[in-house]
Amino acid sequence: MAYEVKLLDLAENDLDEICHYLSQFYPGTTGRFLDAFEKVLENISFNPKMYPKYRYNSEYRRFPINDFLGFYKIDEKSNFVFIFRILHGKRSITAILEKLKPGIN
Repeated sequence: MAYEVKLLDLAENDLDEICHYLSQFYPGTTGRFLDAFEKVLENISFNPKMYPKYRYNSEYRRFPINDFLGFYKIDEKSNFVFIFRILHGKRSITAILEKLKPGIN
């Protein structure tokens, strides 16, 4: 059974900022990123445990996408996957994730 994948507000904002940033480079960069992102979301919807738990905070699973990492949680009861953040790999990820409120944001 497929899970429904939902981007939470912070992840939506992250995605908007990433697209704005990438649009400053070669034509098609943003489109390629979004295509890869859609593929990841499709993978997660059919197999949400395919990506590993984040070793510094096992509350989240993480997926790589180019220079970025996406962080998500699975809600088995409701068959939802919640994407919390999409962050550049060089950011202080552990500190950012610790600032998130407990539960679904």
